[in-house]
This record gives sequence, C-alpha cells and structure tokens, in this order.
Amino acid sequence: MAYEQISTPAARLRAIEVELEKDSTMTKQSEVNSSWLKAAKNKLIKAFGSWFIDTNVPFTMMDSVYTNPLLETIREVGPDVRAHSSYELSDVYLPEAAKEIRQWVSEFTPKWKERGVTIMCDGWSSMTRLSLINFLIYSSGFTVFHKSVMHQMYNVRMLITSSNS
Repeated sequence: MAYEQISTPAARLRAIEVELEKDSTMTKQSEVNSSWLKAAKNKLIKAFGSWFIDTNVPFTMMDSVYTNPLLETIREVGPDVRAHSSYELSDVYLPEAAKEIRQWVSEFTPKWKERGVTIMCDGWSSMTRLSLINFLIYSSGFTVFHKSVMHQMYNVRMLITSSNS
C-alpha cells in the first residue's frame, strides 16, 4: 500500500485508512497455515505485551488508528531495520511533527480574525508555589493548545494584571 506525502493532519488520516479486500477465489486456509498464523499472533501479542508493560504504555494504545499502519510499515521495511532511538524520536521526528501541526494551525488564523476566538486557560500550582498555566484557543468548534507558562505564584499575578493593561 503506497502512502501519499504526509504534510497535514488531514493527509495523515487519509494515509492510515486501510482497505480490506476479500479475495473471493481464496478457499479456507489449511490447518498448517492457520496453526502457523496462531503461533505468529501469539508471538506478536507477547512482544507487544512485554513492550507495553515495560514502557508503562496504556493497553488502549493498541486501538490507535496508527497501529495497523505501523505494523504494515514494519512488514514493508523488513526484518533488518531496527527501531529508532528515543533521541531520534524526540529530537528529530517530534520537532518535524510539531512544525507540521503549527503550519496546519496557521491556516486557521485568518478565520480567527473573521470569527473571533475564545482564549481559555487552566493551571495548577505545586506545593513549592510553582505554577503552570496552559493557554488554549477555541474557535469554530475546535480547541488548539497555544502555550504553557511556568511561574512562581507572585509572578503569575503580575503576568495576569500586566496583560490586562
């Protein structure tokens, strides 16, 4: 299955659609083939289970729309390709993905000027009086994370009052 160039979240969703086709000429699998498939599935579930438990990933991640495309890509690249390091994921892929999302969000800013926005914030503070405030933008039925600000409690009061003036 060939994937189109992934450049927007919408294109990502189109890319992960999996078409299942049933070949009407196929007959029932032989017992040898089905027993091999059962053994392969057991091996796969043990590998996934060990990985999920070791990394504290919730089991519901298997329900992700990206799981089957991931497995398909693994099959396509073959057994000789090793997993990327955490550095490559966090310092190479993540900034690229964040850039794509920022570009996608920037397509909506002209609409925000037309229709208006609601700026929302929520936050919490720790026992050390360190506060984290998240700013979100709501417009036309969807919410976008804007940024987080971390300050000491007295700085937060100054930040809020100085932004009003």
